[in-house]
Amino acid sequence: MRRIIRQSRDVRRCRVSVRRSLVGLVLLFVFQWLLPGRAAAQNIGGSIHGTITDSSHATVPGVTVVIRNVWTGATRELATDGAGTYRAPLLPPGEYEIRASLTGFQTVDRRGIELALGQDAIVDLTLTLGRVEQEVVVVASAPQVNLASGAVSGLVSEHEIRALPLNGRSFQQLALLQPGVQAALAAGNDVVGGRTPKISINGARPEQNNFLLDGTDINNVYNKTPGSAAGVLLGVDAVLEFQVLTNAYSAEFGRSAGGVINAVTRSGTNDVHGSAFEFHRNSALDARNFFDPVGMKPRFTRHQFGAVAGGPVRRDRTFFFGVYEALIERDPSRCIRRFPSTSTSCFRARTAPRLAAARPSISSRVRNRRTSTSTRDVSIIASRPPTACSSASPTTGPRSIAFRPTNRQSLSSSSALGTRT
Repeated sequence: MRRIIRQSRDVRRCRVSVRRSLVGLVLLFVFQWLLPGRAAAQNIGGSIHGTITDSSHATVPGVTVVIRNVWTGATRELATDGAGTYRAPLLPPGEYEIRASLTGFQTVDRRGIELALGQDAIVDLTLTLGRVEQEVVVVASAPQVNLASGAVSGLVSEHEIRALPLNGRSFQQLALLQPGVQAALAAGNDVVGGRTPKISINGARPEQNNFLLDGTDINNVYNKTPGSAAGVLLGVDAVLEFQVLTNAYSAEFGRSAGGVINAVTRSGTNDVHGSAFEFHRNSALDARNFFDPVGMKPRFTRHQFGAVAGGPVRRDRTFFFGVYEALIERDPSRCIRRFPSTSTSCFRARTAPRLAAARPSISSRVRNRRTSTSTRDVSIIASRPPTACSSASPTTGPRSIAFRPTNRQSLSSSSALGTRT
């Protein structure tokens, strides 16, 4: 009785401690959510730098430069140095505006700057003498040619990810659009190495590539292309864009003799946006395979569905973004087998009694081998009618085509909550 009372008390104490821990975590989350704190800077993004000069092409030091993200309202303020240059590193990809102001000069606004992943944009500005009330607005994008790095790379933009068709919605397939990237068809497609299609960059092995998502290594346990058991890398709607580095890239990536696939995820903005999708595919219009029996065709069904939602929690401060995607596939795989011919069966029938008299253990194994013909596959055997034993001994017997029902299910979900920087 005392033990039961003690156990009930211990259970109550554990419940109280768990409740207190959950309440503490919720309060901590709400506290960080509501306060306008600065988030840690990401180590994946782009940068903007340039030189500010006057009308006589002389550099202007001490100019106040404000860089603003149009999507989130995040701003970064800095000043030019003695050489009139400024630099803003570690900026998330997106659209930016730059304002440069100094007493005695007209304020200059540069808009329409699209910063891509890994881009080092050079934006030079020119100030002219004038009153403070005067303002010059320039709408122009930054040059797409990367003049600050010698890396050989290609960018798969957001528009390409959303617009190009993908069988299975696995975004790493778009890496094949870049020069020097080929599909490694002989790299294997099994449980050990992963079922996701492998790629080779500049002839290197698939194990020598590195996949990064927001700066985190996502290679599988065998250092190959990541993916699920269904052989897909889900989350197309969660990826903003990704960069394929093939040669002469910076040492910050390292540990890869092949190439680097550097992807960055989407985030919430000041506008509420969302979408839902459903992709359905079946075998209704598929042709019969050459090896399928006449009048029979295996049923194939695939459902791929999900939803995306993002928006502001506090405008210009805190944002949320979430993605859910699932794949349900039923694909019966074909398996072709060869059965012993009639002559082979007659030979076993004639030799089994002799072996049984000589070695009973061998006889029992032969009988067990002959009787254990059941299989879990749904087989359709195209066999000839039974005939009497003859001296003919064909090398191969009737063929069996087995349909194995294979069910694949894969799930991908991600969510993010962040504050502006």
